[in-house]
Amino acid sequence: MDYIILTESDKTDSITDKKDLEFLIKHELIKIKSGSIIPKFVGEVITPNNKYFSLPKNFTDTKKINIIKDILDEYKRNLKENNKDGVSLLTNNRFVLGKDGFESEKYFFNRLKKFFLDFVTYEFIYPLETKKIHSQEPLEGQIDMLSTEINRNIYGSGITYDVFDKKNDIKWLLDDIYYHTIKELSDKYASDTEKREIEKMKNYLLEEGYSINPLSEYTDDKIIEEIKKCDVNIIHYPIKNTLLDYYKRKKLTESSYSINVFYTKHFQYVWENLVRRSLKHNPSDFGDLVNKFSSTDIIEDWYPLSKKDEVDILVKELGATVEEKRNGYYVSYEKTDLGPDLFSSYNGLKFVGDAKYYKDPDNADFNKEYSTYNSIMNNKYPMVIFIPSTTTEIPRGGYRRGRNVGDIRELIVFNISVEDALSDAIKNKDNVIKKVQFLLKKRSRRLSKLK
Repeated sequence: MDYIILTESDKTDSITDKKDLEFLIKHELIKIKSGSIIPKFVGEVITPNNKYFSLPKNFTDTKKINIIKDILDEYKRNLKENNKDGVSLLTNNRFVLGKDGFESEKYFFNRLKKFFLDFVTYEFIYPLETKKIHSQEPLEGQIDMLSTEINRNIYGSGITYDVFDKKNDIKWLLDDIYYHTIKELSDKYASDTEKREIEKMKNYLLEEGYSINPLSEYTDDKIIEEIKKCDVNIIHYPIKNTLLDYYKRKKLTESSYSINVFYTKHFQYVWENLVRRSLKHNPSDFGDLVNKFSSTDIIEDWYPLSKKDEVDILVKELGATVEEKRNGYYVSYEKTDLGPDLFSSYNGLKFVGDAKYYKDPDNADFNKEYSTYNSIMNNKYPMVIFIPSTTTEIPRGGYRRGRNVGDIRELIVFNISVEDALSDAIKNKDNVIKKVQFLLKKRSRRLSKLK
């Protein structure tokens, strides 16, 4: 089955399957605007009947689709580098049809992770059935008076306790299955922070004397069989049932849906990262200049009472302070501008740049780059803006300089080939940087001063 090729943010009439449309809308992979279908992702979506691949804008050669596949694979492997504020940019979900609609591997990961990091886990990882231990030393457990009387006649003084079997019988595998499943899913979907929390909890449980053993090779059917054998307390039914549900649904591969994508709102960060690589980002070559670009401002806004949800988000994500009045909320928070995306240094030539994936160059004044950034670096290096395109060039009107005598500000707006930039980043080539430098040498008035 060949791909139905889409292009991110471009209108399409290629999606005709009604069930696919419902699925794509539900998971915010497309939007309908004025009756037109507009993809909101870069990457691959597979349904039982079709395969869709959405390319970045201005990526025109469908034969080079493997470049995007390589990027998806890299971001899947290297979550530590490729994340924004601790959250993975990649959405990689496996869906199956169930009685309540679509559910994903990531749904099960989030649910099992929540249980694993909660206190109810402690009792879940050992058998419900206790074992009796007669001891002269106090033990953690409930005293069994009847057994104590019997055992004193056999073993002498002491007390018989009903003790939880932390180092449980090898036939009771629920704890091992639980951790095996959490580990398997966290390798796919967990952020670095989540992985650390899971590992921290595991180490704590081991220090408390619990036993978690590697799971041998088991089929899904065998795992389901072992889960069913294990009795748990009523408060642990949700964990056991979630594990059962996960493994049962894993078997339904014939009705699976797969999402392996960057959403539109995230792809700009992917683009910035890969443009840095293709254009040889090396801030250490610029010394203290990089730190001079970073600035923090205090933003103060007023929100009506009807916007409480937006205010709550600012509090949660930005640590905003809120003063509630009768007519609304006065909100204050810090906003940090880290400056340009790119400090390029290659073969002795340096320039400062910004990668604008969604910026419309025809309607943008780029005043911050033209005035503020040039001023901060005292007009030393070429200041460059990069706009995604089909070719790498300085378009007509792409060079801007000060009009008045003594105004030495300069801004160069480049079109940059999306295909070539992504290919160079993934393959560690230098074709784009060489072409950019060639054009800069022809156009920038600053380079001669840097020699």
